[in-house]
Amino acid sequence: MSIRTTINSLVTMIIVLSILVGLCGVWLLAASPVSTRAEGYIGAVMLLAMIVILFLGRKLHFQGPWVAPLRIISIFLAIFLTARYLIWRVEFTIGGYGIVSLIVGLTL
Repeated sequence: MSIRTTINSLVTMIIVLSILVGLCGVWLLAASPVSTRAEGYIGAVMLLAMIVILFLGRKLHFQGPWVAPLRIISIFLAIFLTARYLIWRVEFTIGGYGIVSLIVGLTL
């Protein structure tokens, strides 16, 4: 194994582990009651994490055991944050038929 390959593997593993730590932090923040602005920051961090995971999968050609689970975690976290946002909208801002129109609008 050459030094360049070893360094590339080490850097890739560091990036993957940092993404995993970041996703765990986002999960902990999403589970706590935070303000709307903080939820916006959480969404931005999730978007950045998904872009980095996409970069890892395509640019670094890393096809190890970490990429697929991180993508699945990102998808479930995005679903969780979307559901949390919908619950917040139903409880505090809209009611009745407003939630139906919101879901139809998000679907379109």
